Amino acid sequence: MTDSSKQIQPSNEIQAVQKTSIWTKLLRLKSLLVSLSLVGLLATNIATLVNSTFHDWLYRITLSALSVGGDQLARKAMINSPKAKMDELDTKNKQLANQLQRNGKFAKETAGKVHKRLITGVARNLASLPSEALPIAGVAFIVGATTLDIYDACQTMKDFNSLLVRLGEGEENPDLCGQKVPSVEEVKESAKKLFKKKDTG
Repeated sequence: MTDSSKQIQPSNEIQAVQKTSIWTKLLRLKSLLVSLSLVGLLATNIATLVNSTFHDWLYRITLSALSVGGDQLARKAMINSPKAKMDELDTKNKQLANQLQRNGKFAKETAGKVHKRLITGVARNLASLPSEALPIAGVAFIVGATTLDIYDACQTMKDFNSLLVRLGEGEENPDLCGQKVPSVEEVKESAKKLFKKKDTG
């Protein structure tokens, strides 16, 4: 019995040594996996900070993995990512650039309208000068030219107001619109009264 008990004991020791070595191997494997995970996480963190292409690639992979739960969940989870913020800024920047371009074109159109109106007004005033010098008929020309000047000034103010509204600056009160121009007879009466005051004064 002693011989057989001696033989049994070494096989138990062999089994104990084998069990210990499996646990040891598993612990070593676990330590190796944890170490590799930490090194991998550190490397990817550095790579995402240093290389934007790698960050974008990792962002797309993470977004597609999260998309399994739904697009809304994925977008919500990734909203604080620098890539998402950069995309949002790019979109806003493009919108502002387009708005600026449209406003510039509108301002140029408005300036063109005002320029044409001013040229017409100056030409009209120059053309009416000889007619205004006539004693009786000149009054009618003055009243007509003044009426057209007020109308042009009103249209110019409306153009400026539409430009101001487009630029988000509100409107100015176009109080010169709707001004009543005196009739030819009223101007003649005012002139007669003025001359009488000068003669008597």
